[in-house]
Amino acid sequence: MLIIKVEELKSERRMLRIREVLPWKTFEFRGEPHKVLQPVTVDISARREGQNIIVKGDSSTVLEARCDRCLTRLELPLKGKIEAIYKRYDPDKKPIVESGELKDYENVIYYSEDEIDLTDRVEESLLLEIPMKILCKEDCKGICPHCGINLNEHPEHVCMKTSRVRANKSRFSILKTLEL
Repeated sequence: MLIIKVEELKSERRMLRIREVLPWKTFEFRGEPHKVLQPVTVDISARREGQNIIVKGDSSTVLEARCDRCLTRLELPLKGKIEAIYKRYDPDKKPIVESGELKDYENVIYYSEDEIDLTDRVEESLLLEIPMKILCKEDCKGICPHCGINLNEHPEHVCMKTSRVRANKSRFSILKTLEL
């Protein structure tokens, strides 16, 4: 489990190291579960700096995904960076965002318990590494918009619907054939 017990970091000289292999079977992104092909590996260090707990580390895995153009299954390797500052929540004190105390820090997270669960940080680090457009290869040709054939496997493919439109020189010329 990716749990830091705050009491283990009482002194500033103490550093806690967590190296784990997580047995996740699926990883959800884009609203769908994706199969984890290689276990999620995590290497995290945590240390106290004043009242804050500084967490840094790496995560990695390989997921099964589909190409956004041709829908071919592929392996998607991910290597994420974990960086966070945990600050004890004090209901009597103004939050950092309002006080301006830590202007240059991102990923400030408040905690109120005696344990900090880092699972969300691992998920976040991997999610941030997923590209906006997943491609099987940079020059993927995708699928034919008319018949759905994979154009990477059939580069010379000319769909009959496409050839009719080209012959009429207008994409909308097919509308002339409609009976109203």
